[in-house]
Amino acid sequence: MRCTNCGWENPEGAQRCEKCNSPLAGQPVYSPTPAQEPVDVKSTVREGQAPIAPKEDPNTCPECGFPIREGSVRCPNCGKEFFKQAADGAPFIAPPPMAGAASKYDSTVNPWSNPNSGKTFKLQPVAWDNEQGEIPAMNYAGEKVELRRENTDPANNTITSKTQAEITLENGKWFIEDKSAQHSTFVHAGRKMEIADGDVIVLGNRRFVFKV
Repeated sequence: MRCTNCGWENPEGAQRCEKCNSPLAGQPVYSPTPAQEPVDVKSTVREGQAPIAPKEDPNTCPECGFPIREGSVRCPNCGKEFFKQAADGAPFIAPPPMAGAASKYDSTVNPWSNPNSGKTFKLQPVAWDNEQGEIPAMNYAGEKVELRRENTDPANNTITSKTQAEITLENGKWFIEDKSAQHSTFVHAGRKMEIADGDVIVLGNRRFVFKV
């Protein structure tokens, strides 16, 4: 029996509509006219709900259609950034590239360039009184170098075998900072201090001329 209130088709003998609970006894039989087809309530879209758009192919870029790997956040062909689902389910969008930075997709690194160019310095030991012979300078490379007994003066027990001091390169300037338990790095570098070519520093009881 069809409900005249909502059009739901109920089983024969039902007293109330299964859909809207309206009484069915004594209701006239619902007969739709050709101009008004019965509504399939089960498949009706909820009022105000936007229609579902067809899904884009997750394996291609929505901008240029280039094939992309699952989990990518930028198209390798056109560079378009797109959403990526984070581990906690929250949407994540990749940050834009830094201004003026070359794209990793169209820039090539020179394999013959020196990776430590501009990041090297020397320490020239200064001889003690009556110490004979010239002591060779030591070369170091990197933006952060830890100085200890092994890489400065291996036989000198006044220099700690752990980290005596740390030399760092920041924005084109060199700094030294004391890291020793005995605080025996001079100029006393309890804070970061800029050092320049020709400066003399003392590690334990050994002086060194800093040379860039």
